[in-house]
Amino acid sequence: MNDGSVNSKSRKQRQVPWYLKASMALVLCVHWLLISPASETPYGPEAKHDTIRFGIIAFYNPRVMILKYQPLMDALTERTDFRFELVLSTTYRQAVEQFKTGAVDIAYLGPVTYLRAHHDFGAEPLVKLNTSGKGTFQSVIAVRDISSLQTLGELKGKRFAFGSPLSTSSHLYPRQMLRDAGLTLHDLGSYEYYRHHDSAAHAVLTGRAEACGVRDVLAERYMPRGLRVIAVSEPIPNFPLAVHPEMPEERAKALRRAFLSLDPENPADKRMMAAWDRELREGFAPVRHEEYAAVEHLMNSLFGADAFKGSLLPEDREGGS
Repeated sequence: MNDGSVNSKSRKQRQVPWYLKASMALVLCVHWLLISPASETPYGPEAKHDTIRFGIIAFYNPRVMILKYQPLMDALTERTDFRFELVLSTTYRQAVEQFKTGAVDIAYLGPVTYLRAHHDFGAEPLVKLNTSGKGTFQSVIAVRDISSLQTLGELKGKRFAFGSPLSTSSHLYPRQMLRDAGLTLHDLGSYEYYRHHDSAAHAVLTGRAEACGVRDVLAERYMPRGLRVIAVSEPIPNFPLAVHPEMPEERAKALRRAFLSLDPENPADKRMMAAWDRELREGFAPVRHEEYAAVEHLMNSLFGADAFKGSLLPEDREGGS
């Protein structure tokens, strides 16, 4: 009896709680998404044209990325002849490389990563986000709501958190705003690069930095948690969804129609999209490459010859993400 009692107790102790099982499943899902192999001939006769692999630059951590973007994949799969699969990346640079090699068919990029992909291998914009019914978004510089900091000039000697070096709204435009305020990186007390926008915001909220540069919708999400905006950029052309130049034209047209068919004015679509993340719930809009000319000019102004091929890291930070 004693042996039976001990074995029964041991079996109970070995049971894995449901929340750990769920976490393990999420980890396995993310692992599968990250290691999905690239097709050696993505646009040749052996390509699987019924599956569309949808890549996204690493705005947020993988768990948030799945929660935010999987509903869009499900909706597009349901209403088209394609099966949409979400393919995650761990860095901005990896997302562009996946796109270049054909590991993904469509890439959701920031303006900076889109322009680099365009210069590198001829990527073309398909549609762009229509967040809040606008074809533009903004970058912000934010501090803790309890901070005494009120202006950009007061950031001299302070600790600053950027996102990825390849981020439009978490690096390029914050750099411009600091420059317009008369500050260079050397005027800051210190600065660090984080892979994700939410990580840069967390750095401020946890006291590791005194200010950060992030995307407008993320700043609004963190304001109830203690973030306060002190500067806002000029409007920036919204995030494009881009396709590889070797994608057949008819396929690209079909995909464009699929994204533009998501209509927030349609009652059924509006009900479905109301549960989506704010950046997606207004659907998508037509786009032209020329809309990103101002971003391209700013990249050249800040980074010169490295704008479309270098890491965009300062010399003392080479080797970062």
